[in-house]
Amino acid sequence: MGGPGGRAARRRRRRAGPGRRRAGRRSRPVNAAPPVTVTEYTDPGCVWSWAAEPRLRWLRLRYGHLLAWRQVFGVQIADLRAERPDFDPRADAPEYLRRWASVAERTGTPLTTRLHWMHGSTAPAGRAAIAARDQGDAVAARVLRRLREAVFLHGEPADTPPRVRAALAGVPGLDPERLLAAMESAEVRTRLRADAAETRRVHPATAAAAATGPGTPAPGHPVAEGSGHRYAFPTLVLTAGARTIVLPGFRGTEEYEAALTELLPGSTGRARPLPPADRLLRETGSLTGPEVALLAGGRPPTDAVRVRTGTGDVWLPRAADAAPSATPSVERSAS
Repeated sequence: MGGPGGRAARRRRRRAGPGRRRAGRRSRPVNAAPPVTVTEYTDPGCVWSWAAEPRLRWLRLRYGHLLAWRQVFGVQIADLRAERPDFDPRADAPEYLRRWASVAERTGTPLTTRLHWMHGSTAPAGRAAIAARDQGDAVAARVLRRLREAVFLHGEPADTPPRVRAALAGVPGLDPERLLAAMESAEVRTRLRADAAETRRVHPATAAAAATGPGTPAPGHPVAEGSGHRYAFPTLVLTAGARTIVLPGFRGTEEYEAALTELLPGSTGRARPLPPADRLLRETGSLTGPEVALLAGGRPPTDAVRVRTGTGDVWLPRAADAAPSATPSVERSAS
């Protein structure tokens, strides 16, 4: 064992090092970046982004280990009063709710029966979502979810710091004072301006992508703004090396999977199984009807209360059911 052959073998192993693999066994290095980058252009106050959340969540759950995911908050509404000098957030709210209801009815997305006020700007919610990133990915995901629920389930958009505080009460792991201070900082305001500017540098392939593919009620044509355009929300831009695929608007999971396969052949064989409904509920604090159907195979969580809306259902943890801030402004069901 201590002869020349053994010493040579040991030298070969030392040269190879612990982080290198034998020939014939190929894998991604432990610390390598995921092979595909996904940039999601979105806004906390966009109804189509709310409707698309189950499908984007499906993509992250199935293929997140292959994706470097970045969210860009594009500020759908900078200042509604500048666009409409006669805008009244309470008197005009029913008009906007009717528009959202048409989306909810086509997609099965749950929606509040009453919008107490219309947000005059989605920038405060965007700043809150950006500020939450400094407290970790899990907290940031819960914060964004709550900001959307504040609009579309509770009808109380978080368009001022006090309303942000109310919307985010009880988010697990969140330091609300830290977030509120950060969202008003120059740094976070600069980051949101950068996001808004990036959203208005539309990839040249976007218009053609919006005009092709299976039928969708929201194909994601670039939105005209003044002399330019911005991405429709949501839009995904998938990049691998020098190749880019744009998937604008409300898309099906099969389109996301096909794009990923084109950029990364064989990726469907590496998809991860979806977790059960109870775990999905724990991750977000609520579960919508479309999420139950798509992510949990139609099997709702066991220890939850089902809340009906005019356009879809929501499941909430039983422990949260007694908290008014956790209950959508809709009629309850005991089922």
